Amino acid sequence: MTTLYRSTCCLFIVFFLLLTGCTTPTTVEQKPSAQVQPQTATDWLRLADSASEPEQSRYRLNAARLFYQQGDGSAADKVLQQVSPENLQGSAIGDYLALQAQIIELKSGPQAAMAWLSQPQQRQLLQTLPPSGQAGVYGVFADLQHASGEHLQAANTRIRINASFSSENERLQNQDKIWLYLMALTPA
Repeated sequence: MTTLYRSTCCLFIVFFLLLTGCTTPTTVEQKPSAQVQPQTATDWLRLADSASEPEQSRYRLNAARLFYQQGDGSAADKVLQQVSPENLQGSAIGDYLALQAQIIELKSGPQAAMAWLSQPQQRQLLQTLPPSGQAGVYGVFADLQHASGEHLQAANTRIRINASFSSENERLQNQDKIWLYLMALTPA
């Protein structure tokens, strides 16, 4: 009887260990990151102060973007004025153009921001980007058109850039804005 009791206990323990082994989540050893990503605009500015170009301009752009997202347009403007757009590369050029237009809109309205984006210097910078990089800037341009009451033109701009978005989610968000702009039209 004790042998049967011991074998039952052993089976129960083995079953219990197997069960807990199957339900215990595996832990993946995480290696400490060699470089910590800055979290605040001030962190980006500190990093920019110790960097040289072109990293310095990119870090300042990141700081300005964070200031803008936090609702501090004047701080974003001040930092963005220290960015040298000729030192930016790739998608950072589009980010710079879009952010600068948004800051101009805050200061002077959508018409002034559209006029700034339409200047030859900005058009030239924009043309250096692939269509997917241009889409964000044209999206901001469409938002400015909408804000200035040019709803049909804004929808048209968004329709033109729809194929440039790389993900289905971005295309759906763009299509939602198209409908928003069209719904803002007054009936004839």
